[in-house]
Amino acid sequence: MQFQVEAGKIKDVEVYSDALNIELAEAIPKFLKGIKYRKETMCVQLGLFWSKDENVENMMNDVIAWIQETDL
Repeated sequence: MQFQVEAGKIKDVEVYSDALNIELAEAIPKFLKGIKYRKETMCVQLGLFWSKDENVENMMNDVIAWIQETDL
């Protein structure tokens, strides 16, 4: 993920993935654009994501865990 941050808010997000299912890569920017660039805020926002596909849900949980562990 690559973030463009302006005045402490996420202006744009690029998600790079080699996954065949692009649902997650397309959803992440929709959930993160316009919010504060704080890991707590980002994790709460991504936690609102829902998918019919349990594998995609699990991948989002992995993304949230990665953000929680990463120094932003």
